[in-house]
Amino acid sequence: MQPENHKFDQPFKACFFILGYALLMSGLGCCIKTISKGLPFEMIVFFRNLFALILLLGMGFGRGRPLTVSTQVFGFHFMRSVFGLGAMYCYFYTLGKMPLAEATLLSYTSPLFMPFFALVWLHEKVSLKNWMAILIGFLGIFLILKPDSNIINMTSFVGIGAGICVALAAVTIRRMSDTESPGTMVFYFTLISTFVSALPLFWAWQCPTLSQFQLLMGMGAVAVAGQFFMAKGYSIAPAAQVGPFTYATVVFSSIWGWVFWKEGLDIYFFSGAVLICFSGIFASRSHRARAITPSPDGPAHHA
Repeated sequence: MQPENHKFDQPFKACFFILGYALLMSGLGCCIKTISKGLPFEMIVFFRNLFALILLLGMGFGRGRPLTVSTQVFGFHFMRSVFGLGAMYCYFYTLGKMPLAEATLLSYTSPLFMPFFALVWLHEKVSLKNWMAILIGFLGIFLILKPDSNIINMTSFVGIGAGICVALAAVTIRRMSDTESPGTMVFYFTLISTFVSALPLFWAWQCPTLSQFQLLMGMGAVAVAGQFFMAKGYSIAPAAQVGPFTYATVVFSSIWGWVFWKEGLDIYFFSGAVLICFSGIFASRSHRARAITPSPDGPAHHA
């Protein structure tokens, strides 16, 4: 009889780590929304990646351990980085244009799209119950878009694009998970994203003020801290048990949006939020043919 793995059986403790991750990610969303009033979102994406890379390299050297950079699937790393970076661009853009909670919730629609991509790419079967959950989730998206107010606009679809990109990144991670360690995937994602996100600076550069630069540095620290909280949570309890708590990010974002920007949320938002969270949790719990490594491009999970 195999001994019980107590290190992987601490759901109560893991939930606190995931809630801490959700709180940090909602705070990061507040920082992005604040600084987006004065800086182009392309610059925010670049500095978020740059400072995260500096912190990762610093921690690697501080431990005295060489970074694991050997890989046989660099193409998949690049593909995953492009999808993750796309999610970042979409999410950061919508944060400057939409209420905080709404932008966050639309970016959390990735579980609704993931089964489609896993079916096509990985040939993973999708159950009838899962299809029903997905349909309920899309009904929630329809409500979030406020069908009777004629305000369905491109920004809303950019927000949904963040969820689509996160789903594509997650399926790519799943494709690499048999051969690549989480540390290797995090390193290549941060490295590639930093260099690729530097390209738009040729036309979007704007010299940040001292206070803006300090806020950008803080964003990188919060993002890395959030990923460690998430990794710790997933390392001591099954993902199906603690994953649903990541939706607390939407709750925290709703609170911060009301406190700092007086953003009111209507019945369409709350109805759609309930449907999306329910369907996302159900899809995440039932579609587990293979484990997904927690992604640092994640609403944030992608922030």
